Amino acid sequence: MRLSAGALALLAIPASALAVETPPESLEELGRMSLSELTHVEVTSVSKSPQTLSTAPAGIYVITQEEIHRSGLHSLPEILRLAPNLQVHQESSSGYEITARGLVGNPPDQAFSNKLLILIDGRSVYSPLFSGVFFDQLDVMSEDIERIEVIDGPGATLWGANAVNGVINIITRDAQSSTGTLLRAEGGDRTQSLAARYGASASDALSYRVYGTGFVRGSLEQSCAPQASSCTEGGSAQDHWSRAQAGFRTDWKSTLDSLTLQGDAYRGTEHQLGASEVALMGANVLGRWQHYSAYSLWQLQAYVDHSQTGHPVNGAAFVLTNYDVELQNNRLWGARTELVWGIGERLSDYHLETTPTLYFVPPHRWLDLTNVFVQGSYAVTPELKLTAGSKFEHDPYSGWSVMPDARLGWSPDSRNYVWLAASRAVRAPTPFDTDVRETVGGIVFLTGKPDFRTEKVTAFETGYRTEPSTWLNVSASVFYSLYDDLRSIEPASATVFLPIHWDNRIAGHTHGVVAWADVQVTPWWRLSPSVRTFRAALHFEPGASGLLPLSQAGDDPGSSWGLKSLLNLGPRVTLDGFLRHVENLPDPYAPEYTELDARLGWVVGKQAELSLHGTNLLHRRHLEFPAGYGAFIERGVALEARLSF
Repeated sequence: MRLSAGALALLAIPASALAVETPPESLEELGRMSLSELTHVEVTSVSKSPQTLSTAPAGIYVITQEEIHRSGLHSLPEILRLAPNLQVHQESSSGYEITARGLVGNPPDQAFSNKLLILIDGRSVYSPLFSGVFFDQLDVMSEDIERIEVIDGPGATLWGANAVNGVINIITRDAQSSTGTLLRAEGGDRTQSLAARYGASASDALSYRVYGTGFVRGSLEQSCAPQASSCTEGGSAQDHWSRAQAGFRTDWKSTLDSLTLQGDAYRGTEHQLGASEVALMGANVLGRWQHYSAYSLWQLQAYVDHSQTGHPVNGAAFVLTNYDVELQNNRLWGARTELVWGIGERLSDYHLETTPTLYFVPPHRWLDLTNVFVQGSYAVTPELKLTAGSKFEHDPYSGWSVMPDARLGWSPDSRNYVWLAASRAVRAPTPFDTDVRETVGGIVFLTGKPDFRTEKVTAFETGYRTEPSTWLNVSASVFYSLYDDLRSIEPASATVFLPIHWDNRIAGHTHGVVAWADVQVTPWWRLSPSVRTFRAALHFEPGASGLLPLSQAGDDPGSSWGLKSLLNLGPRVTLDGFLRHVENLPDPYAPEYTELDARLGWVVGKQAELSLHGTNLLHRRHLEFPAGYGAFIERGVALEARLSF
């Protein structure tokens, strides 16, 4: 079985931090951030309060609007490749597996990436059904993204279960920062897309925008597993798909209060090799109220998120509706102490369609998730700051989980910063862990485990950031993570093989290094090298059968590196590139690859821009998953026109 579908908002910040980056007056002004401005970008994901990137005690990379625009990318999974602390693998035209710090899963063993939490403007897009993210259900108009904060490492104390190896916080611009009209058209051999947005201010306090996007993406080439006699390698994988989305956002601000209301609706169709097409559809609406005082900020946020997928003729394979509400308070206590606390409730109502080969018992549930969190920051000295807290979360399968976190940050001077952290996080059980049934030839082959336990990690991290000069900044972090109760596959008993079932019989540790830098070679040329290493030492716990190898937890490359180049060829012409290398996947094997994306942009006046964008330019095709489980990723070229007024 293959799951083909497959961040954080500004939750609480002082009034002074609500002013988002002012949009450029013209396309000519894009791409002018200095290295100093990059290191002083304001982030909110580490502590749910604003702080500069240079003093955030976590491994965090910020994908800026400048970087998104100059990449030429509009697909959210492809945009996330720009973060050097993420591991991105494309499986099909619409399918991706993304993680941080390894354990990306192993699709041949029905193990998928399930330890990365993603939120869009405060709305969690982590599925409570299959423990992961359906990337074909996600889309954000790229021009409306203010920034994407990517944290590698646990973030459960503030963001809850499933933020095991990382958190992605996708923050969109407020309506006041996206006024006017924007039109974009893209045509290429792989993708054709259209996008339109209109924004305006109804008054000094009230602004709004509406948008619509749509695309068609072609099929990739089929790959074949060894000895697969019925497979035609190089033929069409028949995984072309299309998707359309529309939405709105409105923001109202006064001296002491602000209100946001936003929503999206989408519909799409995916095709599958040798199977019926799949229909995707969904909608969401989110509201957020914030009230400010001299020393405190209150926030109330609620959203409803509905999604469904399945065959248009036979009905939905699943229908899911999430209802979420959270109250949060940030408060200053004197000159040295800041406290943030909150309480939240999420209800998930799902219905799963029964098929002869895959079904759930029961096929319908209400899932109730309750959380309470508190975190305090104390400035021991002007240079030394301690942050500590915990989240207490109750899920319907495993009860209460406690997820503490402690971080220490030290700034010996304005150019150097050192941080240490220790934290605990869990991956909560889902119906896929407890209720699933899969049959082969009418025989039950796989079952869930009703008493499946949470997967647990205790992580230790340290990092260093430095800006030794105006032309160089460097960020590096080292991690060591201890895992327990990872999901495994076990036979029915020592003497009876079927049905196999999920269990929690894998443990061990992982470690690695993530580092990147920005080098302003000349005023008109910037290079950004990066490197990531990962090693895992896992073992089976007592009583495990070892039915499948330890690689069932993750078929992860040992290292990867990248080099981004931003080159201004003049006031109106840019040439940008992203060279990346990923080491081979060990088990099942997939070869290493090196690829290059590039974009040539030309600003025509103050309102129009033309660009030529190429992806995977070094080879006609390459694999990012083992043959037979992932399609060949092909070279693509597209021409784009953009008009704003």
